[in-house]
Amino acid sequence: MIVIAVHIVVEHSAELFEKLHEKMIKKMLVAPMFYFESTSSSKLINKLSGDLKKVDNEIIPKFRNTVSAI
Repeated sequence: MIVIAVHIVVEHSAELFEKLHEKMIKKMLVAPMFYFESTSSSKLINKLSGDLKKVDNEIIPKFRNTVSAI
């Protein structure tokens, strides 16, 4: 039973993290205008790409390792 659950989670993790990426972008798009006026576009892009990179390179592998260890 656990093997089936682990398989399902691993198979659908790409969908889960795609939704996470989408939520991150949506949150940024509804930020107050003051945030955009006081922050340069290069800092905004660096912040978003850095956050996405952390999710892709750190959180996803740790999530998969944790689920695989179950």
